[in-house]
Amino acid sequence: MAKFLTIFNLIAGAASIAGLLLLPDASLSSRYVLVPFVVALTVSAYVLLVPDTTLERNVRSKTQVELFEPPSSSDGIAIQQGQVKIKTNGSKVAVKFERPFASPPVVELINTGGATLFTPTVDTVTAHQAIFDPHLNMSPVEKGEFTWVARGVLLRRKASDQ
Repeated sequence: MAKFLTIFNLIAGAASIAGLLLLPDASLSSRYVLVPFVVALTVSAYVLLVPDTTLERNVRSKTQVELFEPPSSSDGIAIQQGQVKIKTNGSKVAVKFERPFASPPVVELINTGGATLFTPTVDTVTAHQAIFDPHLNMSPVEKGEFTWVARGVLLRRKASDQ
């Protein structure tokens, strides 16, 4: 449908430019309108007719919106996990969940190596992220690698109507 509307708008624009150029009293300066139109027509035709162009991918990456809907009663518990490195002299560290939860999930932090003098805590949890706090500012700096595990009900992706 979007390609149809684009082609329709190109044809309508071409008709209006042709009408402007065919006017008997059209001055030479009004004919310069044709140059940007031809450039726009060429770029539009390239994007519409050549599949998967760089220009098309660039526009598509900026316009993709994921829609989610509330979970149903049959949706089960989902687990998302990832790695995070936390330093004792660092500030709080935030991680973004790959998919949003319906409500803030239960988040655990597991020490997977490096940290012997400190154990960070889960500071804040929202449906989209978790923030971890090292609670220490010590020297020498100690780095720790942790696995975070978030458990909860995910929002369901809404079916696309494209």
